[in-house]
Amino acid sequence: FVSYASQLLAPAVRFSELAKQLQDVRIAVDRLMELLESAPDVQDAPQAVRVQRLRGEVVFRDVSFHYDAGKPVLQHLSLTVAPGSTVALIGPTGCGKTTVLSLILRFFDVCEGELLLDGMNVRQIALKSLRRQFGIVMPRNDRRCSGILPLGGQAARLLAISGALVPRRLRLPWAEEIAGQQ
Repeated sequence: FVSYASQLLAPAVRFSELAKQLQDVRIAVDRLMELLESAPDVQDAPQAVRVQRLRGEVVFRDVSFHYDAGKPVLQHLSLTVAPGSTVALIGPTGCGKTTVLSLILRFFDVCEGELLLDGMNVRQIALKSLRRQFGIVMPRNDRRCSGILPLGGQAARLLAISGALVPRRLRLPWAEEIAGQQ
């Protein structure tokens, strides 16, 4: 009898699980549409300049940034990275490593100070042309280090390696393997 009853109830249980999954998908799609329909916080300046190719100089001048008012992530960061040099930002989770990269790519604008790329204020560079200069590979959950992938026939100049910032061309032997998986 128990076997017969479970055979009768199994389709109803599967149907209720499917209904819950469909509800979860609907919520996710609604949230996605809300995000897609919203205007980004960071916009091109009226006289934004298109850049063809950056040399790679990055200058943070007394840069401060916060996601939430009163909770600073970066305070008075001053850093100059010459083209072709290597810099690693190392620290615990939440100390601002990814934020530095996000500011360079203008996912966010600095709250105070100035961020320059090749001597130009990053706010004066057209977003599309700025972001075409970069390729980012986020950390993976395997033993290989994250790296850079060739984009448009050229490797990008700036990348994140397990939270470190490395402004330099870099070819990794397994990059093509990862690119093939994308």
